[in-house]
Amino acid sequence: MDKRSARHDAATDAEACGKVVRLFEAVPPSPAAPLRDRERAMLASLRALFVASVLKPRGDFDRACLLIAGDRETSVERYATAFFHGLESFARRPLAFHSCSSESPSSDEMWMMRLLETLARGDASSARYLLATRIEHLGRRRMLFLAQGLAKSLVGSDDDNDLASSP
Repeated sequence: MDKRSARHDAATDAEACGKVVRLFEAVPPSPAAPLRDRERAMLASLRALFVASVLKPRGDFDRACLLIAGDRETSVERYATAFFHGLESFARRPLAFHSCSSESPSSDEMWMMRLLETLARGDASSARYLLATRIEHLGRRRMLFLAQGLAKSLVGSDDDNDLASSP
């Protein structure tokens, strides 16, 4: 038996055990799906709010959440500033945000858009799961409250479900 047939027999045995995926059967990765117009507008708004929040002074995060919770007329800029400052404090790792002129979103920007869309739909369990993937346990409740305020302003909601009515 020559070396070539021995290799072929070994490959056939490995395939029979389910250990080998032939390259021609593998699915090539597909390019990222393009963003819809609504998603592109939300991404542009989030990026602009992020840049503006970087320029704002850091204050007491807990106090900021309490002040926002007590004011029914809180602007989206205040929600965003507190939210992005909270990300700096409670994110499991540094999050990546692209510049405003970038065409494609980072995975963290996609996470944030999915979180806001989930909150706008009123899906509490999915929103909590998404927060758990990126945010430390200590900050999840307040970050959920802030994200809900952002979602109401940027995405809108079909109903006024309050997943986290106060920090």
